[in-house]
Amino acid sequence: MIFEVNYKTRMCPNKECKNSASCVIRGKTYDCLCPIGYFGRDCSLIISNYTCQTNHFYSFKQKLCVPCPGNLTSDNRYPFKCFFESNTLFNYSQAVIECAKLGLTLIRPKSLNERQMILSRFGNRNRVDSIITQLGDTYFWGDGTKVYGFAINEPNNSGESHLVQNNLFTEGCGLNDSSESDTAKLLCEYTDSNENLYY
Repeated sequence: MIFEVNYKTRMCPNKECKNSASCVIRGKTYDCLCPIGYFGRDCSLIISNYTCQTNHFYSFKQKLCVPCPGNLTSDNRYPFKCFFESNTLFNYSQAVIECAKLGLTLIRPKSLNERQMILSRFGNRNRVDSIITQLGDTYFWGDGTKVYGFAINEPNNSGESHLVQNNLFTEGCGLNDSSESDTAKLLCEYTDSNENLYY
């Protein structure tokens, strides 16, 4: 049993989404879920056109590659963010605080492109910036956008009838629910262009 409201997914007949992207209808609006290699509101932009040198990221605000702040790292497979990794284990609340101390947020890997890069670069099972407070709530990212990309049969709350899994982790290239009290290594992100990063 899956414990979250599901939205109807279909291919867009009117070409709202480009490059064979899936279209998710949400009331009077829609979201495009981009295939590997593409991004943007309608999935028309090609990621490889935005590559930067090592430890730089593409800033949509400045329209050029800029250095990552501090000792953050970047990856050209998804060149729009910089990352900070620590092997110290934290629960959800602690992780949010630790990232905020650095002027960062927990990761928000909205797209398949980004989740695939995170799996390859940082390994499996990374806590993300999304939490619910009631069973059946819809997961949203910390910036208020809808979470997509769940692993098969997720979120499932471990089949319990009361809320036991209220936080999300990367699991392969998908997302899996878990308890906010579970500890995990810290992975924070930095970007100046959230409004340009879609699914």
